[in-house]
Amino acid sequence: MYLHKRFDSFSIKVPILLVIISTVISFLLPIFNLKSWVTYSVIVSESAMFVLIAILLSKKIKMWLAWILGWIAGFVWAVVLFALIGLAFNI
Repeated sequence: MYLHKRFDSFSIKVPILLVIISTVISFLLPIFNLKSWVTYSVIVSESAMFVLIAILLSKKIKMWLAWILGWIAGFVWAVVLFALIGLAFNI
């Protein structure tokens, strides 16, 4: 219950900004020949997506289910982001 109260005060803008910024950085790193750093920016993006989905869904469904769905959505987001970066830059 305590965790749910802490989520209510957490701003949704922070994970949204983290997802956007880290996704842009993920696409900029290969341009500057920093392909080895892409993994770190994708991990940040995946984690922010996980938190974002968990926050959004926790208002509609049970908290444990929101965390599970957030984890799945974050994983899918990371796989899609790696695929797009791989296709775009032939990594």
